[in-house]
Parts: sequence; structure tokens; C-alpha cells
Amino acid sequence: MYKITFPEGRTFTGVYLSVPFRDGQGETDSDYLVERFRGKGLIVENNLEEPEEDNYPPMLLSREELEKLPVEQLANYAQVHQVDTGKATSEKGILEKIAEAGKVFVKIEE
Repeated sequence: MYKITFPEGRTFTGVYLSVPFRDGQGETDSDYLVERFRGKGLIVENNLEEPEEDNYPPMLLSREELEKLPVEQLANYAQVHQVDTGKATSEKGILEKIAEAGKVFVKIEE
């Protein structure tokens, strides 16, 4: 597993090259994507321990974060999270399908 980080001073939350990022950090196990990220100047670390047997699910974004994404990134997010978007092609339609599938991070207030 690789940890991908945007250079200092640049934060990004969204989906980039099919990898979800939050606050400038994301993770992938794809060697191909690692080379693409390096080529674009992102910092790549290979020091994350592999999970013993369980695969961790992709990182969830909040509804507020998702609402800021363009339709292409929403479609990528849905694909990464295995959400069937049916015939939805608009930002609103894809966002609703993602929410219906429960693939939205919900912060629980204490």
C-alpha cells in the first residue's frame, strides 16, 4: 500500500486519478498509479503496513465534500465505491445514488 500526499502547501479533497483524497492524502496499491502520481509531483511513501487479511474499504467523503466535486469525479467516486448509478448522469443524480448506497461519510456529533 502506498500513501500519496500532495506537496506542502497544497491540499485537495476529492477523487484524483480514481483515488479518493482527503486533506491532500490518499492511498493506493496500484504501481501504475504510483508512477503517475510521481510524474505529477506528488509525494509517494511505501511505508504503510499491508492489512493482515482484511482489505480496507475506500475512503468515504462527506456529503459536503461530494457536493463540491464535478460530475466526472463523482462518477469516479461511485465506481470506486461500487455504486450502481443506473442512468444518472448529472451531479445531483449521481450524488443521490451515492447517498442511497450509504457511501457517504457521516460525522457523528458528540
